[in-house]
Amino acid sequence: PYFLQELGVANIALWTGIIVTAQFAAVVLGNNVWGAVSDRFGPQRAIQATMAGDALFFGLSAIATRPWSLLLIRFLAGLFSPLVPALACVFAVLTPAETTTGIGRYALSLL
Repeated sequence: PYFLQELGVANIALWTGIIVTAQFAAVVLGNNVWGAVSDRFGPQRAIQATMAGDALFFGLSAIATRPWSLLLIRFLAGLFSPLVPALACVFAVLTPAETTTGIGRYALSLL
């Protein structure tokens, strides 16, 4: 919201809702794509690609000059945001079952 205010947007609440919704809609699409990439090339490659995409598009968010450009950049950032499912896959493969159970219980306790 502060960034939109700096851009001179009149209806900040509306644009914030549109941008956040677009980003998480792209996350849904990206999950499917990065799942296939992870299956084909391995989860490490998928994690590297999503981290690079996150860094690129979150960096580009800082130089957006219009609300529609911020919307496009955040949508593209959402496509590269399925980092958490890829990391969960890696952790599930690399850690013992009792450790992942403990991590799952801890994560549920935070809800």
